[in-house]
Amino acid sequence: MSVCSLLRARKDALLEHWLKRVYAAYPLDTAGFSHTGANQFANPIEHATRTSAETIMAAVRGQDIPEAALKGALEDMIRIRAVQPFSPEQAAGVLFLLKGSIRALLQEKLDSVTLYAELLDVEARIDSLALMAFGMHSALRERLYAQRVEEFKRSHASLFRLAERRNAAPRKTGNSRRAERAKADA
Repeated sequence: MSVCSLLRARKDALLEHWLKRVYAAYPLDTAGFSHTGANQFANPIEHATRTSAETIMAAVRGQDIPEAALKGALEDMIRIRAVQPFSPEQAAGVLFLLKGSIRALLQEKLDSVTLYAELLDVEARIDSLALMAFGMHSALRERLYAQRVEEFKRSHASLFRLAERRNAAPRKTGNSRRAERAKADA
């Protein structure tokens, strides 16, 4: 039996094991969302994480997943972490948790050299996904910061215009007013 077929046979247990480890990486005050169910409307974060995880795991198991679907699933998982206070390493690190989950569930089966070589291939796929995730996290963070700057500019535009008008018009201080009155009186 190959590693991929073992992963297919234990896909539900592997998914739950991996998601448990992903949710454990969240701070305790925000991890409560993982216990409210995967309903898309009641818990959109868990739903998106679970849906993305299923697609990513299918690709890791060797299923033929379209590149756009895989990138979309990976981006969905990383986007959730990009808007939260996770470093790029922590955001992409969820994929490395999958390696540990695979090893934990297949530990007793990995006694042959052939299976171990196949496991290394599976882990290489995970490494490639993690590199993609790291780049996605950086791009998503950059986009998020640009949006925040634009929002700040929009919300403070009237203040900026007022400040520009005040800076453009010559200021009349008390001394300049006195000088103008003196000229007018003379």
